[in-house]
Amino acid sequence: MPTSVPYYKILNPLLFLITGLFLLSLYRTAWISDDAYISYRSIENVVNGYGLTYNPGQRVQAFTHPLWAFLHIPFRMLFQNMYVIGLTVSLGTSLAAVGLLVFRFAQSIQSRVFLLIALMSSAAFMDYSSSGLENPLTNLLLVLFAWISLSGKDMHHRLIWGSVLAGLMLLNRMDSILLITPMLFMLWWEQRSLRASGIVLLGLLPFLLWEVFAVIYYGFPFPMTAYAKLNISIERTDLLLQGLHYVIDTAQHDPLTLIVIAAAIIAPFCFKRSHLYPLSFGIACYLLYTVHIGGDFMRGRFFASPFFLSVIVLCRMIRPRQYLYLIPVGLSLGLLGSCPPLLSDADLGKEQVLGAAVSGHGITNEREYYFQGTGLIAAKGRQLPDLRWVNTGKSLRQQSGQCYLTSSIGFIGYFAGPENHVIDRYALTDPFLAQLPNVYQPNWRPGHNKRLIPRGYISSLEQGQNLLISPELGKVYKAIQQITRGPIWSWKRFQTIWEINCTDTFSKLIDREYYTLPVSTSFSEDEISSISQQGMQTHQDAGFEIRLHSANPIKQIHISLQNDCEYTCIFRLEEKIVSSRVVSRYLQDQGMSKAVIPAPQERIDNIVIYPNNQNAPCQVRGIRIER
Repeated sequence: MPTSVPYYKILNPLLFLITGLFLLSLYRTAWISDDAYISYRSIENVVNGYGLTYNPGQRVQAFTHPLWAFLHIPFRMLFQNMYVIGLTVSLGTSLAAVGLLVFRFAQSIQSRVFLLIALMSSAAFMDYSSSGLENPLTNLLLVLFAWISLSGKDMHHRLIWGSVLAGLMLLNRMDSILLITPMLFMLWWEQRSLRASGIVLLGLLPFLLWEVFAVIYYGFPFPMTAYAKLNISIERTDLLLQGLHYVIDTAQHDPLTLIVIAAAIIAPFCFKRSHLYPLSFGIACYLLYTVHIGGDFMRGRFFASPFFLSVIVLCRMIRPRQYLYLIPVGLSLGLLGSCPPLLSDADLGKEQVLGAAVSGHGITNEREYYFQGTGLIAAKGRQLPDLRWVNTGKSLRQQSGQCYLTSSIGFIGYFAGPENHVIDRYALTDPFLAQLPNVYQPNWRPGHNKRLIPRGYISSLEQGQNLLISPELGKVYKAIQQITRGPIWSWKRFQTIWEINCTDTFSKLIDREYYTLPVSTSFSEDEISSISQQGMQTHQDAGFEIRLHSANPIKQIHISLQNDCEYTCIFRLEEKIVSSRVVSRYLQDQGMSKAVIPAPQERIDNIVIYPNNQNAPCQVRGIRIER
């Protein structure tokens, strides 16, 4: 009778097959994000002699990942096409990280098969294995750090190389250090001495030197994105709630990723694998940090590297026989996601499925959203990227010397070229607007914190003069200009750098209440009729406040609004927001349209209405309060 083939004899062919499937999946999911082109514009400026800037002539760190950006510069010096360069660097780095994990770190064929299946079944990991963002380099540094810290070598050797890798992690993306800080602390604690502290500082030296350079060159120690995203008026409870929505969104659309992360946090403690405790604690810290900051608008991005570290932890715990059960479970969970990488094809993101790209709470499947314009297999003979933002940027390039206000600064900024000054509504690349708090928006998205454009700001940039209407903001603008455009080695400049970073000299000049709820006109309920007959003009984003007779509920507001605007309506009791809603009007004419805005069934004493877009001055009239 024929004998059955032992399962372990089919593992080598299976590993070969799964490796091929992983490579195929990596190719079929390859894409580039809009945010990557923010960094690419800075890289382009370096190569063309404009410095490490976003807008030439203005020293601003527009990227969060110096080490990742530096990795692209030599390739850009040799080749022209940043799309090809970005994909090549991303995929090459991801392959290095996965290859090191699977074929060097993993200790059995079963674990290698499991790792490959888990990785290519995770939407978070596969989506950001390309994309042009720094996740691939973070993953490579993570597997190197885990390899060193979990090796059998002496503690002194592990501390040296662990510190070097921690320094590179900080230089690649600062917040990723949370993943390995507990393990680095443990390595230091085992030796806890002045010499051990010196080794850690020496390992962090590349990052520390970059910080010195950043303060001298840019005038700020952190990327401008940090100031834009941290200087916001959103309540901490709202951020925490949004962070929880980010976790829930991943659980709904990519369950495998979250289950693996949870298993890596819990399992070492359940099975008393004490050498893995620090890595599990680091993953938990990063998860809490992600919730604390309100998550991200890119689905899965902040879970991609914690997931990668989680599979590292699990592959050191699971026994060979257990993989027989975990492999089909992992594959099944991956297929349960809303956009499984294994089933990705060239039609991803076409009109019939585009609605699935954006979920509630402002969280977006970025790969699906951009895939038809930047997905490698979606090209079909077209030159990529091929998107409307690219065409907008190319049109701007033909009309050089403009100041262009936009909220899409990646593709537009890169293709607009260095001769055009691109102004970011979200202040990610604008040091002056980053000093202002964000305008309150009911349906806000993480990372999309719009600023009110002060009167005279765009004219100031266009004419090279301080033309701001507000004298206080004029002083802030002058300080920013001195820091980002003035002579680097100026004593006055360094004094201003100290004042803006370490004192409230300039922050106290900013009326935070006005720039959070922009109200240029306030009137009582008795004045409505006379004002409505005249019609109201509002400057740019600013609106008006109606003070009611008494603090009682009302039924609704009747109002005529300019058609090509979108408005925010806020109902308040004293200074507390009771309710808010967005009133959309996107008709293609300049006429007026009547709107009925329902009010909350609660006590209110004032109503604030202001436009959300830049088609100013916006017009309102015919206001009537129905009780």
